Amino acid sequence: MVAVDNSRVTEVDGSDAPPADDAATAGADAPTVRVWRDPFVLIAATLVVLPVIAAALSALRTQYVPTNDWALIELEVRRVGGGDTPLIGAWSRFGWKHPGPLPFYLLAGFYRLVPSDRGILFAAAAVNGLAVVGFTAVMMRQTRSRALMALLGLALVEKGMGIRQLSDPWNPTLPILPFALYLALCLEVARGNRSRWPMPAALAVASFVVQAHVGFLQPVVLTGAAAMILRGRRLRLERVEVESADADADAPKGWAGLKSRIKWRPTLVSAGVVAVLWLPTLIDQVNGTGNMGTLIRWSLGDEQAAAGGMGGGNTDGRLPIDRVLNAGAWLLEPFGLWLGRFRPLVFAGYPLMGRGEVLSLLWIPAIIVVTWAVIRLGRPGDADRRAVTAALVLAGVGVVSVWTDLLSARGIAVFWPFRWAITVVMLLWVALGWAVVGALARRFAWIDGPIRWRQFQPGPIAAGAVAVITIAVPIYAALFSGSLGSRPEQVSSAALLRLRSTIVENAGQEDLVVVNTTVMFNPDDLGLPVVLDRAGIPWVDHSDPRAGSHDRYNVLPASDLNGLTGAAIALGMVELLGRSGPPRPGEPPDSELILIRAPGPPP
Repeated sequence: MVAVDNSRVTEVDGSDAPPADDAATAGADAPTVRVWRDPFVLIAATLVVLPVIAAALSALRTQYVPTNDWALIELEVRRVGGGDTPLIGAWSRFGWKHPGPLPFYLLAGFYRLVPSDRGILFAAAAVNGLAVVGFTAVMMRQTRSRALMALLGLALVEKGMGIRQLSDPWNPTLPILPFALYLALCLEVARGNRSRWPMPAALAVASFVVQAHVGFLQPVVLTGAAAMILRGRRLRLERVEVESADADADAPKGWAGLKSRIKWRPTLVSAGVVAVLWLPTLIDQVNGTGNMGTLIRWSLGDEQAAAGGMGGGNTDGRLPIDRVLNAGAWLLEPFGLWLGRFRPLVFAGYPLMGRGEVLSLLWIPAIIVVTWAVIRLGRPGDADRRAVTAALVLAGVGVVSVWTDLLSARGIAVFWPFRWAITVVMLLWVALGWAVVGALARRFAWIDGPIRWRQFQPGPIAAGAVAVITIAVPIYAALFSGSLGSRPEQVSSAALLRLRSTIVENAGQEDLVVVNTTVMFNPDDLGLPVVLDRAGIPWVDHSDPRAGSHDRYNVLPASDLNGLTGAAIALGMVELLGRSGPPRPGEPPDSELILIRAPGPPP
């Protein structure tokens, strides 16, 4: 079927046609122009991709050795494809591991494209690049003005994260942009059209996000449920339209006619996607460590389910209500965390959530009221109204998810598991922007109309140029805000690189090297097995039965020479194998490291 109007000729696939609106706005769900060909949208799309490209190039410029959690993540990524391919997710300080290995699998594909000493940061930037491209592609199904407004929101999120975070493989940080993509897919699901791809795509991205960090479970489930409710409501409205329409005599009528057009293939594909992506977790639960069962029991209050964790924090494991209110206000500040303007409190090395003013939360109902007022007074078209409503509902559910996540949080009040809240704040502002541009487009058709370059059209060209320049401002800030070229946990990386030759020379003479990965004696120590693994030197953790009486190796801060480690070296109980040397200019004064070897199994 070919739909023709005065401005374009658009081929419409009947199986993927948008739901019908009233006569004044029929077909308004489809963009007024082919947005993916619109020059301003293309320029904006290119701009939002630049930060992740810069992050990838920055990762390739210098060598990097991760420590702390980052080292454990790289070790798991390196195991992908071998006999000990991981079946569960990243390590948690509570004693269990996060739900699934999908992030490791995706990172591994990019990790192996470049040298290993640059691979993990490059892989993280590539994953974020996929999320940005996916978000852009989904938003290109909107009108020009809505697409540009959404890309502006994404650009501000990238600015708030900075280049350093865009190449960060850490499991609380890596899913943030994929979660933004998930919200975009939920908006597509909520539209209620019969496109076959949004639901399987949303479930795939949701699986990635939740497997990376269990803290994303509540926002993923709640926003996904809201999207399905909106979709069901749209289908019910269409049912009324079908039942009231004069159908052909030979065609099924009423609800039976509507059901005959519902595609079951996306449902089957969605079920298949979920089954495949969660199969490793199921295998581990049935014939492995049973990690998922441990996680569930711990979440229900069984503190012994994850013995050996280091949760700390409150006696009852929960945040007090006043702390929840202050933390939520801080996470949801309209011009704070999501724009990168924040200073977390720090306690014992843990960056904690700041304290916001509870009254500042009034901006959320205020923006909802203003958005609805714009919809009522501006009277945008049905497609614009539905898009704004969906964005507003999903953002509101996201706000609720922030509170439920905080209320169920346990242990030290660190902010990194909740940083996904920046995408909720973004969506609130995008909903308001969509309402405004929808009302304006109702009055000025050229806002979303085709641009004819052979004619003098100062209005649409000026509007597009202003939108592109506005998007370019946060992109410029992201590229040149000082985070370009920085590395996650970079303090010890340079010292480990200087110590690498000593590590390889000494450890390479052993039949089996015994190191530490299961207990964090110190963050730097976890970089040692990464150096060994990259060099192809076999190693086992000190808790492995194969360790036996082999000597064990550790990397420690040089400051430990003034304590028990120095005394043990003086007594001949421990051998000092090498030092990384004095800190170089720009490095912290306490960043020097030493390599030691101790005989026998650990006490």
